[in-house]
Amino acid sequence: MSKKQIYWLFKALLIALLVDNFSVINYFLENKNVARSSKLLSNLSHNYSNINILSASLVLKVPFALFFIVNETKRFWKFLALFTVASTFSVTLFISARTGFYNLLIISGLFLLYILLFRRRKELLTYCGVLLVFIGVSIFFTLNINKVNRYKLNRIEQMFSPDFRVKIDNTSQKSVFTNLSGREIYWRNAINTFKNYPLLGVGLGNWKLSSKDSMITKNRSISFLPYRAHNDFLEMAAELGVFGLFLFTSIFVLLFYFCINSFLDKEVVHKKDMFFCLLLALVVFLSDSIFNFPFERPSVFILFVLTSGLILFNNPQSQPLEKKRIRKPIVINIVFLAILSIVVFTLFFNWKLFSSSMYEKKIYYSVKNKSYEDLTKNKTYTYQNLVDKINTLPNQLGADGQSLEMYKAIFARAEKRYKQSIEHYKNAIVQMPSNKLPVRGLIEVYYHNLKNKDSALFYSKDQFNNYPFDKGNYLILRGLYKEGKDTVEVMNTMNRFLKHSPNEVKTWMSKAYNHYVYFKNKKRVDEIIDSAITINPESKKELEDYKKGLVKE
Repeated sequence: MSKKQIYWLFKALLIALLVDNFSVINYFLENKNVARSSKLLSNLSHNYSNINILSASLVLKVPFALFFIVNETKRFWKFLALFTVASTFSVTLFISARTGFYNLLIISGLFLLYILLFRRRKELLTYCGVLLVFIGVSIFFTLNINKVNRYKLNRIEQMFSPDFRVKIDNTSQKSVFTNLSGREIYWRNAINTFKNYPLLGVGLGNWKLSSKDSMITKNRSISFLPYRAHNDFLEMAAELGVFGLFLFTSIFVLLFYFCINSFLDKEVVHKKDMFFCLLLALVVFLSDSIFNFPFERPSVFILFVLTSGLILFNNPQSQPLEKKRIRKPIVINIVFLAILSIVVFTLFFNWKLFSSSMYEKKIYYSVKNKSYEDLTKNKTYTYQNLVDKINTLPNQLGADGQSLEMYKAIFARAEKRYKQSIEHYKNAIVQMPSNKLPVRGLIEVYYHNLKNKDSALFYSKDQFNNYPFDKGNYLILRGLYKEGKDTVEVMNTMNRFLKHSPNEVKTWMSKAYNHYVYFKNKKRVDEIIDSAITINPESKKELEDYKKGLVKE
């Protein structure tokens, strides 16, 4: 591959990175006076199906941008690369991409080390200094936008929580940020699955099924069954055993070997910078494979294929010793065409999946935080055109982990097509038996819309047995028992819910109220409130005030 071709390819990736960065930064600047929150982040519009894919795609392009700092004579491209790399630091902070930000620090540190060891020139050292200044300014700029406290810079802790939510402590009035990542649970289950089936695994795609029972038992807060272990190595070990893990790991080992070998080869000195940048891209992809599942994300996997192709195609060992034409056996041509056909088909199918995911994302945001009345006002999607479109998609399980039957059911319910809504919810339950949301939707249709209390009670009891932490279903079930004047079941349901959701302060208050009203037991009320305060000390004043008001009545 000629130097000119490499330059044009790398420039295209640099510009693509710059465009993506500008889109994200522009959104947060337009909302610069809005306090940082999960809602602000969720409303960000971008060209990828979720934040993790956006982050991985951005960071994977950074090594190609770094190439221009050491291998470009025109200052315009050097400074454009410097600005783009620095702005990527801002973007990863804006979108709460902890792994992406750390990857940037790692590859930037390796890049500076490379300059000091192999390209120690005064001009390049100056540009490295400029890069560090740009990065510092970029981070400082980011911490000044969307302040949680208008008198202080945002903390790094606030920027790094990937699925953060803000909880206001009523006593101290401080913002508490909580990290909701569950990777350690998935990894533990994948390791246990591998221990149980070390040789051949449980079969490709079966980890999510084999781990279902332990997932639900050990972590009652899981609202849906995860489809990926968020670590390709552990998932391959669990699904394909030690042999599959060896083959998967060998992909990285061989690529790192060829890339490092080419980097050290004296015959390719003029390509040393390129191979080092490709090595940085491999480091990013390896890191993403440890924390996510890039092999199943087309926009990220395409960059991996591009990186791998550049490494293998430009490897000195792949170049012919003589320039004379060598006639290849017909078998090699057939194998080549077969591989090419598979690649083309795979790219086409992955593109269809990517397009499908983008459509699903649009539906998701059209439904999120909307009332059923709002959905009927939105003429972009109707029940019928949604059904027609979804039926043409290559997958019936959405990118957000939900069955697409859920969206059909929601729009059918919005248009008061309750029979169709029930049918779609039941289809979703068949597709995703471990997901609590389709059952919840079915219960709500029976309870709120059809006023069918018997059916609602039947499904609600079953749902409560499987997911006692589901607050929405708990409220329905408790309401049904109250309407039936079954005080014993009301109290049993409340006790079991609190066992799994001890931070629900309002439920503790309801429990105290019921004991006071039904049994006139003030001592038991004191015990209940004291237990609630022990578990929820931040709500002590609220609970004590409630007890005083209750006893006075």
